[in-house]
Amino acid sequence: MKKSAKKTELLFLNEKEVNILTGEKTYEGSQLLLEEGVSNVIVTRGKEGAIIYSRDNTISASTKKVKALDTTGAGDAFAAGFVFKWLKGEKEEKCLEFANQSAFRCLNILGGIN
Repeated sequence: MKKSAKKTELLFLNEKEVNILTGEKTYEGSQLLLEEGVSNVIVTRGKEGAIIYSRDNTISASTKKVKALDTTGAGDAFAAGFVFKWLKGEKEEKCLEFANQSAFRCLNILGGIN
């Protein structure tokens, strides 16, 4: 895993995936991944929003309350929104904000979209 981790700039996981991958809770597991060489660990936390962990700082963002019609594709929409802003050179806070908005839009649609 060390070889792959050192080449990973953005790693998107939810809290359960952090635990499965590392055997640790969110913060501790994210720190282990950073120690392995991942540059940024982005953890989605459902209605609690998301957190980005990097070597230099930790940034969290809340999300709007929503009664989700369907969660299909919400994680993918989140990651796509984050990467879109990241590639435009936006700061992490803006990336998280846009990612949350992207996932929010997805939650209001029944079923996946092609």
